[in-house]
Amino acid sequence: MSGIDYFTIVERFHTFQNPTSEEKLDRLIAYLNLADGHRVLDIGCGKAWLLRRMAASYRIEGVGIELRRAFIDEANTPREGSPGLGTTMLLHLPAGEYSVRAESFDVAMCIGASFAIGTFEDMVRWLKPFVKPGGYLAIGDVYAKQRALSPEVESHFSGGSVRSLVDSIDVLEAAGLSVVSLIDSSTDDWDAYENLHRQAADEWLRQNPGHPEWESFCARSQNDRRSYLTTLRAALGWAIFVCRVL
Repeated sequence: MSGIDYFTIVERFHTFQNPTSEEKLDRLIAYLNLADGHRVLDIGCGKAWLLRRMAASYRIEGVGIELRRAFIDEANTPREGSPGLGTTMLLHLPAGEYSVRAESFDVAMCIGASFAIGTFEDMVRWLKPFVKPGGYLAIGDVYAKQRALSPEVESHFSGGSVRSLVDSIDVLEAAGLSVVSLIDSSTDDWDAYENLHRQAADEWLRQNPGHPEWESFCARSQNDRRSYLTTLRAALGWAIFVCRVL
C-alpha cells in the first residue's frame, strides 16, 4: 500500500488511539499531580486528546509531537464550548528531531508510541532527560502475558526485549525511575480499540469499491483482525506506567 495511509483510515473513529478508556486516562491525569504552570510533553500525541483533556482543567503548557499531519489537523479543528485553561502546541515532525533544553518539563509522556524512537528501552532512555528531577514520566506499552510467544507476537516489541509486566517495571527502575502507579488495560479496552479499527475499515471498503488499493487494504484489515483474535488478544497486555524521575 503506497498511495494511502492505512492508520489514518482505520483510526478515523478513534478519539484517543490506545487500548484504554476515558476513565483510565482521567486516572492517569490524576496520578500525574498536574498543577497550573506545569509544562507537559506528549510524544506520539496522535489527535492530542490527552493533552487537550489536561489543558481543559489546568493552565498547562502542552507540547505534542506527532508524525501524521492528518491527526494534527484533526486535533486543531475548532470545537464547540468554552476554551480550556491551558495551551497546546502540536508539532509535525519525527520524535527524534525534537530538541529542547534538558529538564524542561514537569511531565513527559509517550502513551503507546515507543516505536517513534525505537524500542521501549530506547524511549525510556531518550525521554527521561526531558523531565525535571521530581517530575513524572508516563509511558504506555505492550507486555507479554505468556512465556512462549510466536515471532508474530514478539514483533510487537519492536526489536526490544520481550517483557512481562514485572520485566517492564524492572526496565524503568533500572533507568532511575520510581514506578508509582500502574494502569492496566482490560480485554474490553482492547476489544473497543480494535472494534473501531474494523468499523473504520469496513466503512472505507464500502465507500471505495473501485479504489486501486482496495484489495490490499481489505487483505491487511482482515489479517489484522484475525491476528488479534487468534493470537494477540490472549498473548499481549498493555499498560501505562507512571514514574517519578529521581
